[in-house]
Amino acid sequence: MPSGSGALEIDIFLDAERASVDPCRRAGDNAESAQAFRRIAPRLSEARAAVLHAIENAGNLGATIHDVCAALTLDRGLPVPPNGISGRLTELRQAGLIYRCGRRAGCAIYRHEAWSTHG
Repeated sequence: MPSGSGALEIDIFLDAERASVDPCRRAGDNAESAQAFRRIAPRLSEARAAVLHAIENAGNLGATIHDVCAALTLDRGLPVPPNGISGRLTELRQAGLIYRCGRRAGCAIYRHEAWSTHG
């Protein structure tokens, strides 16, 4: 829903049950993956917001994972590798906040749901 500033307000915290489960966990249990997820869990909302902001800024052009990495690296002044944000893309997509709209340079292109023309 729009705020007074015209910005789109989005619940990036997701529900507690989904927020506590690693969305990228592959079949089987991986202790290292579970430990890494528990370590980053407190910062997930901030990370989701940063990824969503980068995709919003890409507008109708959309953004690949590499575009998002470049934007976050520029913002933070530190390199952000694709494996550092792929889980956030999955979470945002599962929440319906972003969607895939094609491919560019061999990577999926993501757009913010506000740019949706498919429904």
